[in-house]
Amino acid sequence: VPPTPTNTPVPPTPTPIPGTPVPPPQLTCPAGYAPVTTFSGEMYVDDVFWETQDGYSFNLPQTSNINLQVASMVGHPDDGCPGSGAGTCNQGQLHEEFNILIEGSNVAFVPDHGEDRWQVFSFDVGMFMAGMNDILFAHTRNPSSPNSVSYITLLCAQAVPPTATPVPPTNTPVPPTNTPVPPTNTPVPPTNTPVPPTNTPVPPTNTPVPPTNTPEPPTNTPEPPTNTPEPPTATPNPS
Repeated sequence: VPPTPTNTPVPPTPTPIPGTPVPPPQLTCPAGYAPVTTFSGEMYVDDVFWETQDGYSFNLPQTSNINLQVASMVGHPDDGCPGSGAGTCNQGQLHEEFNILIEGSNVAFVPDHGEDRWQVFSFDVGMFMAGMNDILFAHTRNPSSPNSVSYITLLCAQAVPPTATPVPPTNTPVPPTNTPVPPTNTPVPPTNTPVPPTNTPVPPTNTPVPPTNTPEPPTNTPEPPTNTPEPPTATPNPS
């Protein structure tokens, strides 16, 4: 967005001899700027018969800061007014003023600065891109009077150096050579793998043995008695 313009007034060119037509002032660019083109015209409030705005195009070889040197004529110093007594003198017109737009943005306002005189204004209007650009001079069209106003504008440019395109570094980063190496002391499974115990329980060798003192039947077998009764010897006598 163009910055707010600075309309530094330049002292008006005095009328050398009363009644003598005053030519337009000579416009020059500020130091560091070069002239691009000049625009001139006359505008009125009444749009029935006269122009109320003028549009032009201009070409910038490269992106530039723009300065406008604007000479505004109010009344008719070109007819030697006010001293000449011409019919165009002392009309007392008001609001002889206009705006300037570049690419649709209002960049300058040129005010009414009196009667029958030229005055130069300087505007720094910002940076514009290379190529074709549009400029418009538009009367404010305050309807209180005919309000004609004439202008001559010198467009000056100061080239903006292009931004240096970053160049990729020639010392392309090299991936580090100290690539991590996996450790050589890879864990080895322990060699003291548990071995099943060698003292496996052995069944006891003292297996019970049946006793050897097997009872023997008794050897004292009872013997029949030896005192066998003897039959009586006394035979009974018959009676």
